Amino acid sequence: MPSYSNFPSWPQNLKLRDWQENALAEWETPSTPTEQGRFTLVATPGAGKTLFSLRLVHQLIESRRIEFVVIVCPTTHLKKQWAEKAHRVGIDIDPDWSNTDASISDEFWGIAMTYQGVASELNTTILRRYCSRKKTLVIFDEIHHAGEGKTWGDSIQQAFDSARYKLLLSGTPFRSDNHKIPYVYYDDNYSFADFRYDYPDALRDGVCRPVFFPSYEGRMEWVSKDGQQISATFSDQLEEEHQASERLRTALNPSGEWLREVIQEAHKTLQQIRSSDHKNAGGLVLAIDQAHARAIADLIKELTGETAIIAVSDEPDASQNIERFANNNNYWIVAVRMVSEGVDIPRLRILVYATNVATELFFRQAVGRVIRVVPNLEEQSASMYMPAEDLLLQYARRIKEQRDHVIEEIDTDIELSNEAIEEKVKEYFDSAYTPISSEAQRDNVIFEQEEFSPEELDRAEEYAKNLGYGTLPTPLFAKILRDFGVLQSNQSASDGSQKPKKPLYKRKKDLRTKVSTLVRKYAYMTNIPFNEIHTEWLKSGGSPQSKASEEELVRKRAWIIKKIENYGK
Repeated sequence: MPSYSNFPSWPQNLKLRDWQENALAEWETPSTPTEQGRFTLVATPGAGKTLFSLRLVHQLIESRRIEFVVIVCPTTHLKKQWAEKAHRVGIDIDPDWSNTDASISDEFWGIAMTYQGVASELNTTILRRYCSRKKTLVIFDEIHHAGEGKTWGDSIQQAFDSARYKLLLSGTPFRSDNHKIPYVYYDDNYSFADFRYDYPDALRDGVCRPVFFPSYEGRMEWVSKDGQQISATFSDQLEEEHQASERLRTALNPSGEWLREVIQEAHKTLQQIRSSDHKNAGGLVLAIDQAHARAIADLIKELTGETAIIAVSDEPDASQNIERFANNNNYWIVAVRMVSEGVDIPRLRILVYATNVATELFFRQAVGRVIRVVPNLEEQSASMYMPAEDLLLQYARRIKEQRDHVIEEIDTDIELSNEAIEEKVKEYFDSAYTPISSEAQRDNVIFEQEEFSPEELDRAEEYAKNLGYGTLPTPLFAKILRDFGVLQSNQSASDGSQKPKKPLYKRKKDLRTKVSTLVRKYAYMTNIPFNEIHTEWLKSGGSPQSKASEEELVRKRAWIIKKIENYGK
């Protein structure tokens, strides 16, 4: 390893934010009852988890409490990103180490690896040996990836159980399955963090951007795989499950009008942002696969005249393309999962969600790409353009909620996990069907968990122009006008009719989620275990949550809200 005596001081120009200072203070005394030296930090994407981690590494090296660090992250691109950022603070990390080397070079303080790389049996053995012989800190970046399969989880524990310190990081601390995440503390099947810095905290402190969610309706026409010709909007009920995936595929087809219209609108917004004080603002399109990505890049060129950078996993220079986009002036980058967690491109202000990935985890990760703040900009909002698909709209409405990983039994006859839905979408996406046409129509915009209809947005835009606030994003101005009572909340359809009521199983699922969130909140406030709160409800005459009727769930929600409001009075 390098010499302690030559270790440089922390750069004076790198000041920590208040939450990072507070998290460092908490490091010594984790709040979860786990082994000493294990610490779980949950912080919203863009808040500064990497800087916090490097400050901790620097502090531990400086005090000679560690002599080796291993950084485990989801992708090869992130390995290099960690190494570059560590180098800036005087900590050299090798992102290219492999088991073909006889040993780890003494020129480095440590190495960066992917979760997949740790799963190699030889790597596991080498890492276990290093962790047992050296005072080691292991940083698990986006630790929820460690729960992607039993094999990965077992390998990680075999490799790192003997490490002196473990730092667990996550910006999206939950999974869509029942795989427990290694080293995470669970109580009553809920994951717990030692320190949290959530999206609402970051918005309040100006650390992250507010995000608008313009959704687009439309009418899609296609010949289904069963030979039936269908015409439907996203709000229409369909007879067969596979028809929903065919409808989505039709909308996302680059030869149809829906995607063309959405990209044109997104590009117009991007141009407006660039015409203000953010001259190099950029946009990201998330595509389904490589062929889809290239077709979208061609479409962007046709519609805007701009050449989009493509980043797909099969391209040998994909990481370099991401880095090139981060540092140049191109309008657009089109990617297939490549621009995911941890990829730091603060100039991204626009996101087009043109992928069929249907999990909430991926959706939140996508939002995380556009919330990083650029210093010295007056207006920092971002926009995520997406289909008016009910599942995606639910994710957008929940984006400010604290979400943890929950191990629970799922009634598979009624509810499908997000990953199961994604698999079914993929299964049918490649099946035989023929898209005919699609058209786009602006639907509601979700902002700050409120929805604004196209009519409200048109009125807000007119007010903004007349009052001299034309540079403000229209949804933001609509919210201001609604708060002042100028615009009234309108949850009805544009034709005056009410939107169709959700099916009972969906309403009950939403209620169970809301009740569970409130119970967790009350447990945090009072230090009362979850099961005791649920038991108190049962003793008052309530039913178990899994068997409760819709009416009982409504009553339980009101009951726990009242307890929260009365606490401390």
